[in-house]
Amino acid sequence: MDLRLFTRAEETNDVAHFERIYYSKETPLTCCNAHVALATRSWPNWENYLRRKEKETTRENEIDGENDTTSVSDDDLPHASDSAGGGDITLLIIDPQNDFHPGGSLAIPSAGEDAQRIATFIRTRTRDIRRIVITLDSHQRVHIAHAVFWVNAEGQHPPPFTIISKEDVDTRKWRPTNPENQPAADYYAQKLDEGGRFQICIWPEHCIIGSPGHNVHPAIQEAASHWAETHMKEVLFVWKGQNSRTEMYSALRAEVPMRDDRRTQLNTRLIRTLRQSRRLFVCGQALSHCVHFTVRDLVEHYDESRHGTITILRDGTSPVPGFEADGERFLRDMVNKGVCIANIVDQLG
Repeated sequence: MDLRLFTRAEETNDVAHFERIYYSKETPLTCCNAHVALATRSWPNWENYLRRKEKETTRENEIDGENDTTSVSDDDLPHASDSAGGGDITLLIIDPQNDFHPGGSLAIPSAGEDAQRIATFIRTRTRDIRRIVITLDSHQRVHIAHAVFWVNAEGQHPPPFTIISKEDVDTRKWRPTNPENQPAADYYAQKLDEGGRFQICIWPEHCIIGSPGHNVHPAIQEAASHWAETHMKEVLFVWKGQNSRTEMYSALRAEVPMRDDRRTQLNTRLIRTLRQSRRLFVCGQALSHCVHFTVRDLVEHYDESRHGTITILRDGTSPVPGFEADGERFLRDMVNKGVCIANIVDQLG
């Protein structure tokens, strides 16, 4: 490693330099530990910092992939100053991607209008928005929720929106096209059945990584870029759904978290990020699915006293056709938990 990093850290007393040293891929941990004494001379809190970071890492690594009950306490999180007022806003935009908009493979008819309203919100409230977080549904073509993954006895793939039950998998009514995926299919179907929330739903192939459908809708992309230039800040993009053995409606965790894939487990770092502002506005696609289950998971890991800091922008999200009742039921449940529902037009002042 380059010991000049330590020299610069000593000269500046800057935590950023110590973090760069600690997390550098070129810096073996043993080498870093060998120089703790050197660092401590210039920054006495270094050892406390290391202990805190190791505690955070341990807490995240202890998440049980199948039975995650970890919650994030308000005491663990930074809070914005009360003086921040209405200007302390985080905007969470769920999956605002081309494939969910008119012309896309899983298009929601009103999503285009939603996108224009979201863009207007960003441009009008640019000065008030502290951070923008955009989640991206991100799939391989061979995915357990895509038709190509499955065949029946005649070698046919299931049509879109086919529901595959645990019994269908057990009896091999539907089986993986690649026999090597059978154990994964059995496990996934069993865990979904135990959870009682979903069965396997075959979706039109969507948001394939590297395809135009994976990109953010142009109106939202342009508005977010304008916000980034105004503030000279980065938009935080969060990928979800890369694991082909499980669906991931929620941006916070997969439907069946996998022990061997941390990306599918509860994203405590994202929860902490979202809770750093006094107000969180949520929009995007789709109300019936990814918005729905992201907010449900978020509320589960918020203290009840803070539910009212979350606002769902009702005219910035729409349900998948055929799932309208699910979206409305979700909104009713959130109101009962103290989450706010508002229209973008009422938030532009």
